[in-house]
Parts: sequence; C-alpha cells; structure tokens
Amino acid sequence: MDKRLYEESIILIGPSGAGKSTTAEELCKKTNMKRLCLDRIANRARSTGFKRKFRNADEFNYYMISEVLRKVKDENLYGIVDFCAGHSVYDDAEIFERVKQLLKPFKNIVLLLPDKDTEKSLSIMESRSTGIQEKIESLLKVLAILN
Repeated sequence: MDKRLYEESIILIGPSGAGKSTTAEELCKKTNMKRLCLDRIANRARSTGFKRKFRNADEFNYYMISEVLRKVKDENLYGIVDFCAGHSVYDDAEIFERVKQLLKPFKNIVLLLPDKDTEKSLSIMESRSTGIQEKIESLLKVLAILN
C-alpha cells in the first residue's frame, strides 16, 4: 500500500456549518486531489432506506466512515475526505473508540470550527442548533484527542 494514503490524505471533521465542504472544494482545487464527501454518500444511503438497517445514528455513521475509508484504502484513493457533521460526534463511547481507531493511521485530520476562538465557536454552534450541548461536548473531546 502506498504510504501516501495515510500521510497525504486530509480528513475534515467538525460541526454543521463550519465549512467542511467549502474547505474540501478549495483544497481539491489547489491540490488536484480527489474528494470523497460523506454527506453525499450518507444522503444516498438515507434516501434508499439503507439507514433503517442500523439501530441508531452512531452505528450508521460508523458504517459509512468504515466503508469510505475501506474504499480509500483498497483503491488507494488518497485525497480529501469531508465528514458530514454527524460523523464527527458520537453518543456511544464504544463506537466513538472504533472511529478513533479507523482514523488513527491518518496524519492529517483537521477539526474545523466556525471561529478560531473556541468560546466564540461554541456560542455560534449553540445559536445555530437546539439541543447541541452534548454534541459540543463530544466535539471538545475530539479536539482534545487531536491536540
């Protein structure tokens, strides 16, 4: 396997509205790397009813990530992978641990937040969504892992 897969691929994670898709598009233009958008793949899976095969959103999101990363690995498709907002946070600690293990070999995982100031980011995210406190706490855990 080409080590470029883990050293050059860029994985973008973060909350809804942080700019993952926009950043992925710009990075693809500047680097000529391919883009895999989990939003598009997950939306197709939802529209076909595939998501109903899973007990909850965490299981579905884990499956989507594992399948995309398997495809990236099998086909050596290093490039830009942008997670949808739901793929960045997990309520189930065991599934969250499995996601961390999937991502562990990748060198370039970027957490995008709406602002460089964490407190301002939290405020922006809270104003954009209801019931987001648990998701914010999960994102902070992700941020702590990446640092």
